[in-house]
Amino acid sequence: PLGGDGRPAGPPTVLASEVTSFALRYRSPSGEWRAQWTPSASEPPLPAAVELRFTRRGQAEVLLRVALPEGPAPQVPA
Repeated sequence: PLGGDGRPAGPPTVLASEVTSFALRYRSPSGEWRAQWTPSASEPPLPAAVELRFTRRGQAEVLLRVALPEGPAPQVPA
């Protein structure tokens, strides 16, 4: 299989083990957080931000929020 950049995918990498909960949310340009990103015709193809929450067994919850750049989605070479 190919990776996101079109090159052959390498072996999988474990980023976190013993994950007991995981959730993603997407922020619209108006600031609303949503469980899914299905933009309306008047919204950009990418959300304004993505929020990732996960908990590892016996650990505190980890919360990451990443703002995405405005503008069209980048094109992946074929």
